[in-house]
Amino acid sequence: MRARLVVHRRDWRSRHVVIPATLLSLVLVASFGGFGSVQVGAAPFSVLDSYQPPCPFLPDPPPEGWKLWSDPATWASTGSSVVPGVKAAGSEWADVTIPCGTAVLLDVPLVSLSKLVIKGWLRVQDSPSLPRVEVQATFIIVQGRLSVGSSDAPFRRLALFTLLPSPGRRNFSLTDLPPADPQNPRNLGHKAFIVVGGAVDLHGMPGSASAPAWVRLVRTVVPGDKFVVVDGDITNWPVGGTVAVASTSANMNEAETGVITYVAPMPSGPGYYIGLAKPLKFRHEGSLQGIPDGVGGTVDIRGEVALLDRNVIIRGYKEKPPFDTDGGHFMVFMTRTPQVIEGVQFLGLGNQGVLGRYPVHFHICGNGNQAHIVRKNVIAASQQRCVVIHATSDMTIEENVAYETKGHCFLTEEGSEYNNVFKRNLGINIRGVRKVIPPESSDRLDRQTDNQATTFWMASPRNDLIGNVAAGCDNTGYWYEMLARMRGASKKLDLGDTPMPFFDSFGRFDGNVAHSCKAGIRMYPHGNRPPKEAVFTNLLVYQSRLGILFHRSRDTTIRDSAFVDVAVGIGSDVNVDIKVQNTRFVGRTQPCVSSAKRASAQAQAMDFKTAAAAAATSTGASGLFPNQPTALVQESLSSTLLRSYLNSEGPVTASAASTNEDGFIQGNSIKGVTSTTTATTTTTASTASTASTTFTIQSLPTESSSPTESTSPAQGNPPTDGYPNPITPPSSGPPVTDNPKPLPTLP
Repeated sequence: MRARLVVHRRDWRSRHVVIPATLLSLVLVASFGGFGSVQVGAAPFSVLDSYQPPCPFLPDPPPEGWKLWSDPATWASTGSSVVPGVKAAGSEWADVTIPCGTAVLLDVPLVSLSKLVIKGWLRVQDSPSLPRVEVQATFIIVQGRLSVGSSDAPFRRLALFTLLPSPGRRNFSLTDLPPADPQNPRNLGHKAFIVVGGAVDLHGMPGSASAPAWVRLVRTVVPGDKFVVVDGDITNWPVGGTVAVASTSANMNEAETGVITYVAPMPSGPGYYIGLAKPLKFRHEGSLQGIPDGVGGTVDIRGEVALLDRNVIIRGYKEKPPFDTDGGHFMVFMTRTPQVIEGVQFLGLGNQGVLGRYPVHFHICGNGNQAHIVRKNVIAASQQRCVVIHATSDMTIEENVAYETKGHCFLTEEGSEYNNVFKRNLGINIRGVRKVIPPESSDRLDRQTDNQATTFWMASPRNDLIGNVAAGCDNTGYWYEMLARMRGASKKLDLGDTPMPFFDSFGRFDGNVAHSCKAGIRMYPHGNRPPKEAVFTNLLVYQSRLGILFHRSRDTTIRDSAFVDVAVGIGSDVNVDIKVQNTRFVGRTQPCVSSAKRASAQAQAMDFKTAAAAAATSTGASGLFPNQPTALVQESLSSTLLRSYLNSEGPVTASAASTNEDGFIQGNSIKGVTSTTTATTTTTASTASTASTTFTIQSLPTESSSPTESTSPAQGNPPTDGYPNPITPPSSGPPVTDNPKPLPTLP
C-alpha cells in the first residue's frame, strides 16, 4: 500500500513544520486502495512513495487471542493442516504469510522457510521451555508487525533470524509481494530482511534495557591480566558473553575480545570487575593521563569496553568464496511507521560492493522520524557498512556498538539527511573493503570511498554528533565529505532553496573522541562553506597520525579540545578563518599520579586481587581471583556464533592477523573458554543435492536442557553443551553454486 506524499521543503529541514496526524490519517484512508496525494505549502521539494501497512494494525490481543504456530488449526485458512517450516511435518521451505487480522505466537524452536511475509502480527514466545527460537528464511518481509520482547521486558532467551541464500541467488522485488505491484519492480536483493509499511519492535538487551552497551576502564590493563575494571553498572552483562576491549595505542589491532567468567562490584568505591576466560595480551589505558613539562592538567584516554552479546540476532549465513562477502541485509524501505530496534545483534550482514545492501539501512523514509529508535545494537563482522541513513531525517541513533566491520560505519548517505542525532555510538576496528560500490555515473564525484574506512561518514553537515567514539579505524574517525550537490537518488529530489551540503550549516558536534586511527577529522577533498560559523567542541583525538585536516573550508572553530600523542595536530590547506580556542596540543603523555588522587587510587585500584576476592565472597562466587584459574564457564550460544564469524579458522597471532586478506583481527578471539580438557561430540550435517552441487547449512548448536530463570550475577547461568542441528535448504529453482562451511560446535 502506498500513499504519495508531496512534502513542503521546510518540513524536511525543520522539526517544527510537520504534517498534522489527523490530516495524514485522512490522506491515508483516502488512498487506501491506491495513490493518494497531499500537498503542504506552495513549494514542494520532494515526492516520496511512502508505503503503509496493507491493513490496520491489530490492537493487543488477550492471551487467548494469539494463535500458536505449532497448532495446525492456525493454518487452516491457508488450505493446509500442516504446520509450516517444521522438519518433522515435512513442511520445510514453504512460503508462509501471516494474514491480515491474525496474531501468531511463534512457539517452536526452529522454522525453515523460503519466504516469510508478515501482514498480521508475529510475536516470538519468550519461555523457559524455548531457550532458543530460530527462523531461517531466504526472504523476510514485514508489512504488519513483528515483536520480540518489549521495552519493559527485553527478550530473555535467544531469538535468531538467519538469512539464507535463495536458490540460484535470485533477487526478490516488490513484484513478489501479494498483491503484486508490476509498476514498482524494485530490486530488494536476496538474503533480505525488509520492512515495507510495517513495524518491527525488537528488544534484546541482556538483563535490562537500562544496561549500558559500553563502558570505560578505570584501571589500566597490563598483558596477562584476566580481568578488567570498568566504570558502569554492568550487573546485567551475562556470564559466558563476549566483551571487546578497544586498543588505546596507535595500533588498532591491539583490540581484544574475552569471554566473561564473572561480574562483581568493587568492595570500595565505584566500579565493577569483569573476569575473563583467558589473559589479555596488550596494555589498555584505564587512568587519566597527565600533561608533562609543567603544563599540568589531565586528559581522559581510558579505553572502551563493549558487550557484544544480544538476545536477538539477525544474521546472514556465512558462505565460502566467492560469496563470502555476500552477507545479506536489513532495510526499512520507504516507511514512516515507527520502528523500535533496541538490543539487536546484526551479524555478518552487508553485501560488499552492492549499493543499498547494509546491516541497518533506513531507505528514503523522509522526515518526522523522531519515533524511530535505533539503540544499543551491535553490528559485528559486517561486510559493508553499519548504520546507513539515506534520505531520512529526524532520527536518533544512540549507544550502538560496531566491531570489526568493513567500509564506512555510521553514515548519512547522499546529503539529503538532516537533523539526525548520532549519540554515544562506539566503533571498534573499522576496516576498508576489498570491493568498493561502483559509481552510479561517470562523474568522479560519485565515487565511493569505503576502501578508506571511516567510523562516522557524513554526506550532510546538518546532523548532530554527540559523545561518540571512533576507537580504531583504517582511515578517519569523522569524515565530512560534502558536495555542492546531492548524491545518488537524492539528486532527483526537488530541494527548492535548501542549501547543498557544501554550503549548509553544521549541526552540533560535541564531546566526540577518535583514537587509534590515521586521522581524527577530515574535511576533504571538498571542505565546506557554511552560512554561519561551524563549531567543534570538546573533541579529543589521541594516538593518531593527524588530528584534523581542513581543506577548502572556512568559518570553523575548534574549541575546548585536545590533541594528544598525534604527529600533526591540525593540517590546513586553502582555508579561510579557521580558529582554535582553549585547546591543548600534547606530544607525549605520562600516567597521572597526582598526590591528591594517589590515596584514592591506591584504595580503589591498587590491591585488585584482595578486592576481587572480597567481592567474590560477598556474591557467593568463591575462588574467583582476577589472575587465577576460574571456575568452569561455558561461553554463551551468542558468543559461539559471534566467534564463528570473526574467527572460523581458529586463533592466529596479531601480526598474522594484520596481513590477513579479510582485514579481520583474529589473534585475540577465544577458541575455548575452559581451563580443563573436555570431550566434544560432533555430528555431521546432512546434505541435499541440487542438480550437481552440494549445499550444506548447519544451524546453531542445540541446548540439551533449559536454563533456570535466575542466578547470581557472579555465577551466571552458562548454557549446557549440545549438538548441531543439520538443516536442508530449499531445492527448487536453479542450482545453488556455493557450499558454505558449517558452523562450529560448542567447545
